[in-house]
This record gives sequence, C-alpha cells and structure tokens, in this order.
Amino acid sequence: MRLFADENIDRLLVQRLRERGHTVFAAAERGPGLDDGSVLAEALRSDAILLTDDKGFGELVTLRGQPCKGIVLLRLNELSRRDAIAAAADAIERLQQKLEGHLTVIQPGVIRARAIPA
Repeated sequence: MRLFADENIDRLLVQRLRERGHTVFAAAERGPGLDDGSVLAEALRSDAILLTDDKGFGELVTLRGQPCKGIVLLRLNELSRRDAIAAAADAIERLQQKLEGHLTVIQPGVIRARAIPA
C-alpha cells in the first residue's frame, strides 16, 4: 500500500509501516511546512492515501471537493505513543484496500469510514 504521511505523523509509525512492506512517503522528509492543500496534492501525485491527525483534510475533500485517493485520520492522542503506533499500524494493515476512496477515522477501539464523494 502507498501512504503519504503528513508531517504531524510520528516518524516511528512511518518506520513501522515501512517495515511491514508499505511504501510511505513522508511530508517531513520532502520539505516540512507545506499547507494542507499542497500536502493533499502531493499525496495524490504520489498515488498514495493520506495519513494525518489533522481534521482539516476532511473538509478539503468532503466540502471543497479537492480530489484524493483516500484519507486516514488518526485520533489516538489519548493512547501512549507506543500504543498509538501499534493501533494505527494494525488498523492500516487490516483495512488496506478498504482505505481507498474513503475518509477513515481510527480511534481507540473504533474505526469509522465513509466514502469520499466523487
């Protein structure tokens, strides 16, 4: 699976996903400080699903119609760093292809997904 990690995503999660065989592009490695629209465009150019903890991307896609392959929104702040990384990596591993075309929210014990309007 191809993912594009927003710069707010823990580098250890990026590393864990790469170790599991995923291709992960990281905004922090490409040049931090990109605005949300540029990050979303980079993810699309990379043919990757965006991985973020910034709720603003949902608005860009659902309300403003900016195109994307998919978004995974992590809402795991109440967990320890180790547990949040494990929960995110495990959920992404389980869901894989179901992430494409969806805005997926991963919270402790809950995963919600809705289709992104075409």
